[in-house]
Amino acid sequence: VPNYTMTLSNGRLYTKMGTPITNRAGLEREDHSSELVCLDLARGEGKLIWKVQAAADNDTGWAFEGSPVVSGSRVYVALRKSRPQTQCNVACYDAETGRLIWNRKIAALIGNLDERYNYTSHHLLTLAENTLFYSTDAGAIAAIEAREGLIRWVATYESRPPRNPEILN
Repeated sequence: VPNYTMTLSNGRLYTKMGTPITNRAGLEREDHSSELVCLDLARGEGKLIWKVQAAADNDTGWAFEGSPVVSGSRVYVALRKSRPQTQCNVACYDAETGRLIWNRKIAALIGNLDERYNYTSHHLLTLAENTLFYSTDAGAIAAIEAREGLIRWVATYESRPPRNPEILN
């Protein structure tokens, strides 16, 4: 199970909340929540400032991936959608209000996971020199311009699908 860090910036704590499952089993009926939250540590003793759901506008199946990255007045986070086709996005939110600034599709994955099982993935996002670097763990690494979310480049590599639980022993 992936473990995530939290991000502290200007007296605020930003973190991913909810299930670590990012690809639900096909017959799973339970809704798996995925939220990004901002807490006031400097003045509010952990008071919730804002909360954003990964599944916006009834577009279910989205999950936040990994820890958010904060720079200035912006919060960046990776997202993954499992159906009908696996898709990887990066989104930018206003650090003060949680308002969505942009959301960019980075990659769509070819091939499907075994729908009998829930899976967790571990996508990584980092920021350097006004560029977000996104490692999908699924065959793509991307560089994204942080201000507008423009894709600078995407490098692909052959990835291995996750092993089924039946063969892990």
